[in-house]
Amino acid sequence: MGHCPQDNSSMPNTLADFPPDRFAIHANCTCGHDALIDSARLAETLTIDSLRARLRCGACGGRDVSIRIGWTAAGVR
Repeated sequence: MGHCPQDNSSMPNTLADFPPDRFAIHANCTCGHDALIDSARLAETLTIDSLRARLRCGACGGRDVSIRIGWTAAGVR
């Protein structure tokens, strides 16, 4: 009998799910400003939703900021 993995689809994604050597996390504001988040400086236990709630645009100061997570081939950003 094989092991049946637990269904964690309801578990929130954390930064640990997106290691900085394989994923780039960008913040996008409605004003058009885009910034790369240095996720290596943040706690791995931080959820993506918590991160999004903390963001403020560096250009306009707005809080209507979305997150885009992209896979980076061979660590290239």
